[in-house]
Amino acid sequence: MARPDNKITIGRTTLAILHGEDDLSTWTEEELERGQRRDRNGRWSGKRPTVVARALYDELIRRKLSAASDHLRENTYEAVQALTDIAKDTNAENRDRLKAIEMILNRTMGKEPIRLDVNVKAKWEEALESAIVTTDQLGEAIVAFATESDDDGEGRFR
Repeated sequence: MARPDNKITIGRTTLAILHGEDDLSTWTEEELERGQRRDRNGRWSGKRPTVVARALYDELIRRKLSAASDHLRENTYEAVQALTDIAKDTNAENRDRLKAIEMILNRTMGKEPIRLDVNVKAKWEEALESAIVTTDQLGEAIVAFATESDDDGEGRFR
């Protein structure tokens, strides 16, 4: 628990991790999940850490994602076979067969691309665009100005 002066104390193990002195690859997954190592007798001793180093968390996530990736790779064939069995099963509900077919097609041929036309402009872009005058518009303005009559004969126009 945090002290009243908002300071925390970290243990030697966490400090070693922060300094890169502890090799997290030697930790078990259970140790990574608890944020602490077992003692020499294989038991948990001392209180659990209040704060764990980011490197410890990153190592745990790396291992979990690696294990999940391995599991998916090992079971891909069975998953595809199950989808194929459902798609071919004439006794299955049509919606289930269609869903299996859709999943197979999406993974082999790719999903149909979704096209979005998003045209959002910031107010400064709109202001800048409205201030830009083309050469045609500029030419028309010059011609209109040059053909205007002089109302009072002294060079002042309406």
